[in-house]
Amino acid sequence: MNKRKWVFPVALGVYALVFLIALAVGISWLWGYMEDFENSRPDGVLEEYKNSITAQYVADRCGDLVLSIDPNVQSEAQCRQILLSVLEGNFSFAKKSKESDENCHVYAIRCGSRVIGTMTMERSGAMAGNFQKWIVTKETFDLSFLLSEPVSITVPEDYRVYSHGNLLSKDYITRDKIPYELMKGLYEDYTLPYMVTYTVGPVLGESALTVTDPEGNPVTIDEKTDMTVFLNNCTEAQIAVGDAHAKAFIQRYVDFMSCTGGNIWGNLDALSAYIVPGGELAQRMLNAIEGLTWITDRGAKISSITVLNRHAMEDGRYFWDVSYVVDTKDFTGSIHTQNRVKLILTEMNGGLKTETINNG
Repeated sequence: MNKRKWVFPVALGVYALVFLIALAVGISWLWGYMEDFENSRPDGVLEEYKNSITAQYVADRCGDLVLSIDPNVQSEAQCRQILLSVLEGNFSFAKKSKESDENCHVYAIRCGSRVIGTMTMERSGAMAGNFQKWIVTKETFDLSFLLSEPVSITVPEDYRVYSHGNLLSKDYITRDKIPYELMKGLYEDYTLPYMVTYTVGPVLGESALTVTDPEGNPVTIDEKTDMTVFLNNCTEAQIAVGDAHAKAFIQRYVDFMSCTGGNIWGNLDALSAYIVPGGELAQRMLNAIEGLTWITDRGAKISSITVLNRHAMEDGRYFWDVSYVVDTKDFTGSIHTQNRVKLILTEMNGGLKTETINNG
């Protein structure tokens, strides 16, 4: 009787153990079956891929694009920052039906509204239980739309140009010795400033070229900039002395060329006080005497003199750009003539003297 009492519980325990083992095996088999089934479905693989793709993930796979950028123009860190900023949007996938079939699915990858790449998944030869696996076999990313066209900027030759904060060396100068239009006709005889053109690119995103003057002060230059503004480098003291000389010279020059008072030699003497003695201009004025003997005094008067531009040259000379209006009279009445000349001034013991006058 006592023997029967313990046989039943033992049998029940063995039965329960066997049941639990069978249940565990069944659950394991069912779990594996379900997992194999999920792996055999392309939707599951696509969902897993969606969960893995991030901005960092895509940027890491665009290394060739980053390496194509000159690091002296835009650093690798700057390029990656551009990529990450563009990839901040949500990623979405659209199946490309024309390129897909029952064994291969191709998806366009979008970030926001822009297509940035493709992903391909295919049935593999590997089996998971009774099911054939789908796996991602290819992914490509194309962010070349971020590449900007090469950009150029023309600046005074002693100015500095930066691309995305990186100082550009002279190696990026694609054109040098560009004359200022204002000074054409004087370059052959004098040491005058030039401009240069820097060219960079492509870069990722918008080109960011900035310019500073030789002292490091920021300068804005674009296609509308009048480059002559950068020629005006004279001090206040130089301007005061130069303007006074230029205006006095122009007055004597007009008196001489207009035969004011009919006193040619007296006018030449007055003009000569403002000209380099024995120089090329002094000889030109002397040679002009013969032609001026045929001119009569027409009452020429200067109504205005305006200094437009001033430049202190490297060799100690000065460039002065002057506009003036002369009023004369003839049988028809008063005539107003607008004139513009470029002067080269030089310092001598007696102060400033005019070395050259250019009417071009």
